[in-house]
Amino acid sequence: MEPMSSPTPPEPVTVWSRFPLDPRASGDLRAGDSDRETARDIISEAYAHGQLSHEEYSQRLSAVLHAHHLGQLVPVLNDIQVQRSPGMVPRPAAPVPGAPGILGKLALPPSGVTRTALFVVGVTNLIWVWTCLSSGTLYYYWPMWPALGMVIMVLSTMVFGDPAKQQKANEQKQQPPRELS
Repeated sequence: MEPMSSPTPPEPVTVWSRFPLDPRASGDLRAGDSDRETARDIISEAYAHGQLSHEEYSQRLSAVLHAHHLGQLVPVLNDIQVQRSPGMVPRPAAPVPGAPGILGKLALPPSGVTRTALFVVGVTNLIWVWTCLSSGTLYYYWPMWPALGMVIMVLSTMVFGDPAKQQKANEQKQQPPRELS
């Protein structure tokens, strides 16, 4: 008869799961701004939850900000516990909203819209310049009309957003949150 084994508890969530590459295994790699920001967030949470004194927090923050390699983050974060509800995947940080009102809702146009507008305006201007140079006379500046249309397209995208991105965001909102395995 085989001895009954107790069910293995799920692996606890560690600070290392927040990094794209585990600093313990990739210590020789250069630390990027996002790695230092993740480490800063972790020690700030530990300080907020009473795991660190103010003096420890200041020392660790200084060490994180001066870290050049991922391995330098290991001793700073090794004894910190992560406070997260089990089974939930953390959401990415929401962008900081701009000014209130309609100006706060303006966003930079998607690169596809901007590239399309610049391409159309550039081609129409090249055609106009080519015809003017080849004939030796200045013609009516007709490229202003396609350019006006492109400006309207870019501005409407800035004000109302990209419909394809809005549809994708709505689909993602309707999906239930994923669970950690």
